[in-house]
Amino acid sequence: MKAEHSIQVACPADGFMAVLCDFGAYPDYLPRVSRSDVVFKEETMWEVDFRLEFVRSLDYTLRLDREPLCLRWTLVRGFFRHNTGSWTLQPNDRGTLATYRIDLQPNTFVPRAVMNSLLRHELPRTLAAFRDRAELLTSAALRGGSAPADG
Repeated sequence: MKAEHSIQVACPADGFMAVLCDFGAYPDYLPRVSRSDVVFKEETMWEVDFRLEFVRSLDYTLRLDREPLCLRWTLVRGFFRHNTGSWTLQPNDRGTLATYRIDLQPNTFVPRAVMNSLLRHELPRTLAAFRDRAELLTSAALRGGSAPADG
């Protein structure tokens, strides 16, 4: 399954990148993520264990590499046979255009209807959760306050 989706975010690119790289906070606002633990960090590279909740729990580990306007990942181990992707950020006059790309292949058979549902429903919901989190934190920073920890 390959997918690409862009979303406009009303915050600067560095603010959105900060949200993307705050892996430990993912369970606070991403509905399907029940665990995200950084197991290794070095400069602009992380190895993170994730658990997603769908019909069953899906455990996997990604290596994530940050560039100034891009966050890329590759699969280390886990449920998927293949999982690579990226977030690419483009600053603009309304904030940031964030483009999400993924190439995903589970290591077991998953019906096409389930995969299509993921693309049509879960992917947009997940991207909207990232956008909402970034906009909430940006708004709180502009007001001089802090956003709630659980978004």
